[in-house]
Amino acid sequence: METKTEKVVQLMKKGRTLEAIKIAKDFKLGYTKKEKSVLTRAHEMTWNPSFYEALGYETKVELEKAKNILTKKYSN
Repeated sequence: METKTEKVVQLMKKGRTLEAIKIAKDFKLGYTKKEKSVLTRAHEMTWNPSFYEALGYETKVELEKAKNILTKKYSN
């Protein structure tokens, strides 16, 4: 049986970052508060980008931060 972590790794390898973020944002261990916040925000921004842009966040920048977190964590 494939674990969620393995699923995230496979999605990242296939370039399906948004799907990987969707799974990883719910992980309870392995991330700092800041990293978890970035992952959650990046996922939420895919659904309501105008809200976060009104708060001063840039969608592309936040998604890139989330991608970098996952890449750093799972690129072994």
